[in-house]
Amino acid sequence: MGTLIRVIESQTGKEIKQFRRGAKKAKIYSLAFDENSEFLAATSSSGTIHIFRLTPKKEKKQSEKKNKRGETGTERSVMKTKIPNKEYCVCGFDKSSNLFVVTIDGSFYKFYVDKANRQIKQVKEMYKQFLNIHDEKEKEK
Repeated sequence: MGTLIRVIESQTGKEIKQFRRGAKKAKIYSLAFDENSEFLAATSSSGTIHIFRLTPKKEKKQSEKKNKRGETGTERSVMKTKIPNKEYCVCGFDKSSNLFVVTIDGSFYKFYVDKANRQIKQVKEMYKQFLNIHDEKEKEK
């Protein structure tokens, strides 16, 4: 099953890529393109970060390739990792292949994306609680 992510060319409205994220449905919280539009990162309600390849590889044509479920034209992520909490989060790339993730409670994560070896390595976790969501909910009671 999973969740589909479709990439559409803005000038023509033509679908250029279709990706499948995970095996179960999840809400997509954010999408981010890297500087060269080579990769697309997605954060979701499952607490995972998926990275998809946008540029074509030197393999079979997309329309000829079949995934494990026999679907054609749908690609899976080339890299994925989990963040410790499953709260709402957003992500973004910098110019040095780093991916930053910030969660709603103020947690900040920095990942190095090793594109050549298809690995994501968490290099830093900084935490500063900007919002105390739990206290606000208790005050409302």
